[in-house]
Amino acid sequence: MRTSLLRRVVGQACCHNLKRILFRNKHPSESLDRALRYLVTYQLLVR
Repeated sequence: MRTSLLRRVVGQACCHNLKRILFRNKHPSESLDRALRYLVTYQLLVR
C-alpha cells in the first residue's frame, strides 16, 4: 500500500518535471535528453 502510494507520487512528480523540461527548454534535443534521463531514473525508482 505504502509503496504504491510512493510510486504514484514519484510518477506524478516525474511527469510534472518532464512536462516542465519539455515545454520550458528552447533546445528540443537537450530537453529530450533530459526527459529520457528522468524516465530512466523513474524506472529505477519504481523497480
